[in-house]
Amino acid sequence: MKRIAAALLALLLALQLSACGEVKKTEALIAAIGEVGPESRDAIDAAQRAYDALNEKERGKVANAGDLAAAQEASVLLTLEEDYAAAEKAFSDGDYDSAAALFTALGDYRDAAERAAECALASEFAAGEAASAAGRYADAAAIFAGLGDYGDAPEKVAACAAALLDTENYEDALKVFALADSGEAGEGAAYAQGCLALEEGRYEEAAAQFEAAGEYRDAAERLDEVRFRQAEVCWQEGKLNTAAAWYAKLPEDYECDGISRAERLALLEKYRPFAALCGVWENTEPLAVSVRRSHAHLGLWDQWDNTVSGCTLTVTCVLDETDGALLRAETAFQQYVNFSLDAAELRTEAKHCAFCCSGSRLPESLTPDPEEPDTEAALSLKNGSFVLDYRHTDADGDYNYLYTVSGDFDALRQAY
Repeated sequence: MKRIAAALLALLLALQLSACGEVKKTEALIAAIGEVGPESRDAIDAAQRAYDALNEKERGKVANAGDLAAAQEASVLLTLEEDYAAAEKAFSDGDYDSAAALFTALGDYRDAAERAAECALASEFAAGEAASAAGRYADAAAIFAGLGDYGDAPEKVAACAAALLDTENYEDALKVFALADSGEAGEGAAYAQGCLALEEGRYEEAAAQFEAAGEYRDAAERLDEVRFRQAEVCWQEGKLNTAAAWYAKLPEDYECDGISRAERLALLEKYRPFAALCGVWENTEPLAVSVRRSHAHLGLWDQWDNTVSGCTLTVTCVLDETDGALLRAETAFQQYVNFSLDAAELRTEAKHCAFCCSGSRLPESLTPDPEEPDTEAALSLKNGSFVLDYRHTDADGDYNYLYTVSGDFDALRQAY
C-alpha cells in the first residue's frame, strides 16, 4: 500500500514538473519574440502554438502572456501597414486595379476606403491621358470633364480644346469648350466659332466672335483679317460706304493680299460723290403707270392709268484706279398687262430694269444695261434724286400695248 502511494506521489510530482517546464518553455518562446518586425511572424506563431497547448490553469501561470497578445496586435498592424504600402506602390506604379483590390481588402484601416475610391478616379484619369496621347482629344476631354476637380482634370479639358484648335478641328473644339469649367472657356468657344465662320466666309459673324474672344490666342489678328475680308466683299459688291466702315476699323498701315487699307480709303475719297449714291432708294410719291392698248386692225385703242408704290432702286458702284467708277442701278416694279373681266381689275406682271454708267464724273443719266428689245428707258440724276422714265411696247396678236412708268426715287432708305 505504501508503495502505491509513493508511486502516485512520484507521478504527481513528475506531472507538476512537466507542466512547470511547458510554462517556462512558453515564457521563453514569448521572450524570444523581442521587438516585433517583418521577420517576427514565425517566432510569434511558435509562441502562440505553445501557449495554445497549455491548459487554462497553465496559461494563467505564463507571466509574459500579455507580451504575446501585444506582439500579435503589433504583427497584425505591421501586416496591415505592409499591405497599405503595397497598395501605395501599386498606385504609384499605375496598377490601379491591384491597388484598388489591396485598399479594399484593408477595410477601414487608415484611409483605405477613400484610397480605393481614388483608384477608380486615377484609372479614369489615366484613360483620359491615353486618349489624349493618341490624339483623341474630344474623347479625352469627355473623360476629364467627368472627373470634376480631380487632379488637374479641368486644366486637361482646356488643353484638349487647345489641341483641337491647333489641329483646326473647330467643331469638336466647340463641344469641348462647352465641357470646360475655366475662365477662358467662353473666349475659347468664341474663338472656335470665329474660325468656323471665317472658313465658311461668314465674315461679319466671324468678326463678332473674334471680338468676343478678346486676347485669346491670335484673336486680334484674326479679327483684322475678317474685317478686311468683309470690307473686300462689300467693295466688290459695290457697297462702298459699308466697305469704308469696315476698312476704317483696321490699323492705318494694314495690308493684305497686296491691298492696303490706305489705298482703298484714298480711292473711296476720290469717288465720294459716287459712294453717296450707293444704297436702296425708294419713291416717296407713287410712280405713275399706264398701259395703252390698240387694236391692230381696227385702229381702236383704250388706256388705263394708275400708280404704284413701294418700288425700290438699288444702286451700287465698283471702283478701279484705272477704269474709274462703274455705277449700277436696278429697279423692279409691277407692269400693267390687261384688264381682267373676271377680277374687274388690271392684271400686272413683275418687270425688272437695270442701268449702268462708267467714268470719273457723275452722269446726267444712266443707260439701260443690258439693252432690252422694244424698251426705251432712262434713269436721270436730278437734284440728288433719281428720275425714272420707262416705255415698253408689246403685242399679243390682236392688240399692241404701250407700257409706261415714270416717277422719282428720292429717298435713300438704306445706305450701302
